[in-house]
Amino acid sequence: MMMYYIFTLKFLTPVHFGDTANGGSLDKFSLQCSADTLFAALCNEAANKGSDAVATLVKKTAEGKIVFSSLFPYWRTVDDDLYFYLPKPLLKLEQDEQQSAKSFEEIKQLATKLKKQKKSTYIRASQINSLLESGSGDRQFAVPEFAAPLVAG
Repeated sequence: MMMYYIFTLKFLTPVHFGDTANGGSLDKFSLQCSADTLFAALCNEAANKGSDAVATLVKKTAEGKIVFSSLFPYWRTVDDDLYFYLPKPLLKLEQDEQQSAKSFEEIKQLATKLKKQKKSTYIRASQINSLLESGSGDRQFAVPEFAAPLVAG
């Protein structure tokens, strides 16, 4: 039986995750860190422990005994609730047949919510099943504040 662990990382110094492919620069960033970047960082740290540590890490990974995923954002509330986020799956938002029976104001509010959701790139992990299972029904979900577009002030 495979055991899964979730680790929440809290960095002591500022970090920058970004894609430097295609001329990326420091002003472009990502809220996630890819699994290969994490693996390279762990190998670097293991090298400080000695050559056996790197060999062991590489061997266990090659055997599939240790598997890494990309790092994704999480949010800790003031009340110490912890919410994990995953990349939002690409889904076609279908028109609800009952939408024509709604008032103009309700349709406008729904359209605003759907636009905000479309711009969001992450969804709370606890909401992903309901999003995937909802056929043409209500696909609304809470948009995390950290994933909202920044407005220049």
